[in-house]
Amino acid sequence: MRTTLTARMQLVASRLQIEGTIRGLLKVYGLKIGAIHRNRFAARVLELLEMAALPDLSAAIEPYCGCGKQCALNGKQRTGPWRRRPAAPMLAAA
Repeated sequence: MRTTLTARMQLVASRLQIEGTIRGLLKVYGLKIGAIHRNRFAARVLELLEMAALPDLSAAIEPYCGCGKQCALNGKQRTGPWRRRPAAPMLAAA
């Protein structure tokens, strides 16, 4: 249990450090994220990058967002191993 909690603390610290780095890089170009929930962070970053139209900055930051262009900008939920996908219908044997 202690190992799991220590690993989680390190992952949270890494995520916060990456978010701070992204905020700093955006601030250099006058882009501010503001107070935002962690679930909307990547979408807000991509939204700002799209508005700024700076391809070099986008290339530097998008890999750290962990989602690239397929992020939830269009309102769709991301799927992953933590989400169940609908089961495929069973086909009757012919």
